[in-house]
Amino acid sequence: MAANFLAKEWVMDRDFDFVGEGLVHRLMCLELKKFIDRILEILPAIESAPPRCTSGIQALCTLKIAMDKAKLLIQHCSESSKLYLAITTERIVSKCERIRKPWVVSLSQIQNMVPFLLAGKISGIARDLRHTKFPLTPTEEEAGKVILGLLRQAILVSNSVNDLELEAVQLAASALKITFPSAILIEKRSIKRLLDKATDTDPKKQILKWLFYLLRKYGEIIG
Repeated sequence: MAANFLAKEWVMDRDFDFVGEGLVHRLMCLELKKFIDRILEILPAIESAPPRCTSGIQALCTLKIAMDKAKLLIQHCSESSKLYLAITTERIVSKCERIRKPWVVSLSQIQNMVPFLLAGKISGIARDLRHTKFPLTPTEEEAGKVILGLLRQAILVSNSVNDLELEAVQLAASALKITFPSAILIEKRSIKRLLDKATDTDPKKQILKWLFYLLRKYGEIIG
């Protein structure tokens, strides 16, 4: 259907494992990784199967682009700030859905272009994709609500301890397992990396600065 280098590239790089126990949105990432692995199992067979038509090549390219996006999203969740991920949950869910749809469409197209046995495997993956959910854990959801609620209160920046700030940070840090000095240091570094990548006009830059301010202010208490 297309050159086999596409399959070889993915097989060589399939052992990425960013889905650790402490990962925010771990359940969503596990769902994505599950389908990446299932597609990778049959990708060499798809690559080798006739017909070699333009629509088949386009469907395969669409499939692989969605797989790339899924992998990048998992990597983003593994490397990003936990606090920032918690308050951008809806955006992460939306990205998962935008990955799922081209997966289903491209697999459904390819299913009609390959031998019967392979088509059955592809059909099973497409069917499961249609019904899969991208779940949140209750603790992640609660952490996001707490921090977003604090953000909306627009409390002025101050060196003095604010009880509302402290309570919200403690709840979120506990839920996201940012309760040790090493975890706080990792979280600060993650926010700093996001800040370095953000442009001056990026609306998330002010939010990241605010999260960094909270950690700097209350880090010793929660840690």
